[in-house]
Amino acid sequence: MPWNRITYYSKYDLASFNNLEKAEKILINFDETKDYNINDIIELYQIKQYIDNELYLLKWTNKEIEAYKSICKKIWSVIVCFWNKINSSNLSDIFNRLECWTVQESFWQLTAYFSIYKQISKDAFISLINSCDIDIRAILHQEKIVNYYGHELRHFLLLHEKTAELILSKYVEKHDSELSVLYFPKCLSLSDKEDIISRYLDDKDANLNYVRLVLNIKKIEQLDISDTTRLKAKRLEKRLNDEIYQSSEGVRMGIQISFNDDQDSPMEYSLKDKVQYFCYGTKYIFLIDHPVVYLYHFNILFNYLDEQFCNSMVSYDSDFDTFENIFMKSKNEYHLGFIFNRKDFISLGQIFLYDNVLINAQ
Repeated sequence: MPWNRITYYSKYDLASFNNLEKAEKILINFDETKDYNINDIIELYQIKQYIDNELYLLKWTNKEIEAYKSICKKIWSVIVCFWNKINSSNLSDIFNRLECWTVQESFWQLTAYFSIYKQISKDAFISLINSCDIDIRAILHQEKIVNYYGHELRHFLLLHEKTAELILSKYVEKHDSELSVLYFPKCLSLSDKEDIISRYLDDKDANLNYVRLVLNIKKIEQLDISDTTRLKAKRLEKRLNDEIYQSSEGVRMGIQISFNDDQDSPMEYSLKDKVQYFCYGTKYIFLIDHPVVYLYHFNILFNYLDEQFCNSMVSYDSDFDTFENIFMKSKNEYHLGFIFNRKDFISLGQIFLYDNVLINAQ
C-alpha cells in the first residue's frame, strides 16, 4: 500500500510546498488528547521535521509560524509518549500496521533516538525481522540498533539475498549524492563478507553492476577478497557481458587513421556511416625536420593538449551522458565513458602510425 501522507525528504526537496499545504490543516486541527495510531504518529514526525528545518509557506505570518512551532512541541510530546509504549509484546503488531515500507526509515530512526530498542528483547527483534517485510537498509542506517543486535543481525545478513549488494554499496560504490551511512555488525567478519559475496556470485540473478564492483574491491580493514573470489567475479562478468552482446545488435561505430604522402593539408577529417576518418599529410609533418617539431605535432595535429596546454587525454565528468551516469561506479576506479574511450582509440592509432611514419623516414 503506498504512503499517501506527508513525507519529509530534505530541506531542498521541491515537494515541500505541497506537503506544507497538507501539514497546515493537520497543525490547525492537532489535538494532543486524540488517540493517534502509528501512521498518524509518523506523519506528525514528518511535519515536525519541516518546521524544525524552518520550511514554511510564504503566506504564513510570523505569528502563525510561532504558533506552529508551539504546536510542534506538543506533537513531540505525543510522539515521545507513543514510542515509550513500544515493547517486545506489541512491537510486531505496531510494525505490521505501517501503511508502507518506505516509512520504516522513520520507525527505526525514532526507535534508535529514544533507545526503545532496549525495551525490545532480542527474541522479539529476531521474530520481527524474520517474519515481516523488513527494509534491512533502514535498520542498518541506525548505528545504535546495529550495535545492540549485532549477533542477531549478523545471522540475518548471512542469509539475506541482498547483503552482498549492501556491502558493495557501502565499501566500493561511488555515490554522487549524500546517502545515509550503512552500519554493519562488528561481529560480521572479513571471511563472512567474502563468503556472502562469493555466494552472490553463484546466484543466477547476480547483477552485473555489482559484479563489476567486486572486481574493484581494494583491500581495506573492513573488506577484502581472495584471488579465487576475484577470479570468479571476472569470469562471471565476462559471461554476463557476452550474454548482453549476443542478445543485442548494438551500434556499429568505427575510427580510421591514415597518413598520406600526397596530401598537402595537415589533416582532413570526415564522417561516413558512423565511421570517423582522420588523414594526416606527411608533407606538413616533415616540413621542418626537427625533433622538437615532431613532438609539437602531438599538440598541433593530435590535440593531446588543450588551450591551456593541459593534458586533454583524461576523462571528464562532463563527458558522461545521462545513460552513462545511470551505471554504478566504484570509488576505486578511473571512470571511463564513450567519449574517453573514443579519444583513447584515436590516440593509440595516432601514436602507432606516427611512430611508423617517423621510423620509415629515417
